[in-house]
Amino acid sequence: MQNDEKLRKLTEIEKVSSPEDVDVLIEALKSDDVLIREAAFDKLKQFKFPQVPVKVAKLFKDSEAYVRNAAVLLMAEMWDLSKEELTKLLHDPDKDVRKLALDSLHYVVGDPSVEDLIAVGLEDVELNNVIAAVEYLGELQSKKYTDCILKLLAEGDNEFLLATCIRALSKMADERIAERVVQLFPELERIDDITLMAYLRFLASFPRTLKNLSSLIDLAEKKWDIALKEFLDLFAAILDTTELSAEQKDRMFEFLRRIFASDIPSPNKYEVLLLMARLNPDHVKREIVNYLYSNDPMIQLAAVELIDQFSWVDYLDDLKHICASAVDEDLRAAAELVIERFENVERE
Repeated sequence: MQNDEKLRKLTEIEKVSSPEDVDVLIEALKSDDVLIREAAFDKLKQFKFPQVPVKVAKLFKDSEAYVRNAAVLLMAEMWDLSKEELTKLLHDPDKDVRKLALDSLHYVVGDPSVEDLIAVGLEDVELNNVIAAVEYLGELQSKKYTDCILKLLAEGDNEFLLATCIRALSKMADERIAERVVQLFPELERIDDITLMAYLRFLASFPRTLKNLSSLIDLAEKKWDIALKEFLDLFAAILDTTELSAEQKDRMFEFLRRIFASDIPSPNKYEVLLLMARLNPDHVKREIVNYLYSNDPMIQLAAVELIDQFSWVDYLDDLKHICASAVDEDLRAAAELVIERFENVERE
């Protein structure tokens, strides 16, 4: 499009003010020119006329993704006028139109009635629409529909639906609901990988609901390569909330020690080392010099933090050496803080 033509079109869009001119804006929204499309979109947001939502809703069937997405946002923006139309679209024969109606409802802010409309999607015949409805209700922390989502979780067999139900319930559940979720998964080893990752995150939010730590560690032995972060977060949550027996501590520690020695990413080694110290600080102290002089800055950083946490002042000289030789700025800064703290204590 030539500059003169573009300028003329932008001027035309700016001057439009009558509801009869909505077709001009909708046509401009379909333009190949980004500036014209954005100008039309911004103008349509100001067009708060009763006849506009019906015309915008027709764009849900447009072939261009940009136009469809713009229509979704516009229908949410003009919620007071579009509510009736969106309610109808939730029952449209076209599954994609129903999904876009749910998307619009997801963007509506400040109206509790949206919750009930989104919940219509829980009974949609299209699985992807059910998944979207569950996700959006979770974001709303909709306690009103926990039983419906629990029912989907109990009866569903699609791993993506199950994982979405678990994620949603983690945002809306209390300990009572969490117990009901856990009852649905009596055998951890039978959970598929996608659902497992969501379930481990759920347990990290409600660690007291875990009934069998031994089974969890058995599973971690087999599945840590696909869900290491989830297992580590759950272990940390368990340690935060549960008093473990000596046997349980030893079992968890040995697992962590083995994966620490394996080829896992540095950030995970950092987390593992901190967890190991919570379980067996004496062992970690015996090895702290090796960690401190590791070639991995993340392991070194964990060692510095542990020296600080346990006030292992015997390693002050080692900290000074690390501070003088460290290339990693975060490591050097952490060491400097601990050195300063230890030296202040010595002066007191």
